[in-house]
Amino acid sequence: MGGIMENNQPHGVSRRSVAKGAAWAVPAVVALGAAPKAAASVPCVPTFSFGGASCKCPGQSTNQSWGYYLQICVNLANGCPTPSDGNLYVWEVQNNSGKNLTGPAFPIVIPVGSCDNAYRLFNSTSSAHSLTFLYSYDAAGTNKTWSTPAIPAPVQDCSSNSAGDCLPPGSAAAKPATATTSSSSSTSSASSTTSRSSASSTSSAPAPSSTAPRSTSAPTSTTPAG
Repeated sequence: MGGIMENNQPHGVSRRSVAKGAAWAVPAVVALGAAPKAAASVPCVPTFSFGGASCKCPGQSTNQSWGYYLQICVNLANGCPTPSDGNLYVWEVQNNSGKNLTGPAFPIVIPVGSCDNAYRLFNSTSSAHSLTFLYSYDAAGTNKTWSTPAIPAPVQDCSSNSAGDCLPPGSAAAKPATATTSSSSSTSSASSTTSRSSASSTSSAPAPSSTAPRSTSAPTSTTPAG
């Protein structure tokens, strides 16, 4: 029939539409494949703390001003791999003012899940509210990392001796002051005993006689009779 045009275009999705759809779908599949890698790269962050008797050298009243006796402890979160030798290595300790604490020989080796085997004296040039640690999981210092968050510095005072030395927790050297006091008491006691002895000796000495010597009568002169 004249005047009627037939539409011979095939029905359905064209090749161009399929190509476009494939181009958009591929990145989505790649992105899904990359997700596990990002999850596996999350680092295991150790948790630092201090042994219960850790303390600070009080103010400037000791020879170790702004010092600390610290026992450093460390734990890993559940699921974190333990280092091959079971230890964590501390290379530096820093206060909240950005100043490094000095004193011990670094690195300090700490068994993971435990504490350092000693209270170590750390010195600084200023007081601290919190402390952070530069650590690694091996003795070579590979990938050293600063701990986060910072942990509060100890607030309890360490003991000290009569010479003004700050003493580690549990130190028996804090007793010289008591020994000096005892010595002084002994000296006082000895002095007191000497005084009593002297007084006793003086009181037991014979007292001088209070009886005055008798006067001798003058001889009677006799006048011869004339």
